[in-house]
Amino acid sequence: DTYTKLSDVNGNAAFSNIIPNTYSLTIYLPAYKTINISNIYIDTTAVINLPQQQLLGGDLNQSGAITFEDLGILLYYFGKQVDSPFKGDINNSGWVTEDDYSILIKNLK
Repeated sequence: DTYTKLSDVNGNAAFSNIIPNTYSLTIYLPAYKTINISNIYIDTTAVINLPQQQLLGGDLNQSGAITFEDLGILLYYFGKQVDSPFKGDINNSGWVTEDDYSILIKNLK
């Protein structure tokens, strides 16, 4: 079974009426490194609180890592108005700016 839920502005999400089973959770935001958590057992009575997760901005090419290739994409579009976070607009302002650069550099490995 697959369940999809959008989080609130604080990143919180709650699921209800889930069939008891073991699940995997994927946390996704465009241009951020995806987080996968597996082996989450859900039964009919428990409330499951998972540890807080931090999404890392800058995975522009969706490779699963934030690398110099992502930096190259951001620098190509730097200073330009763009229509996609995958072109370097990590903070979704409509422009690729120093703010986007700072997010990526902080997470570059």
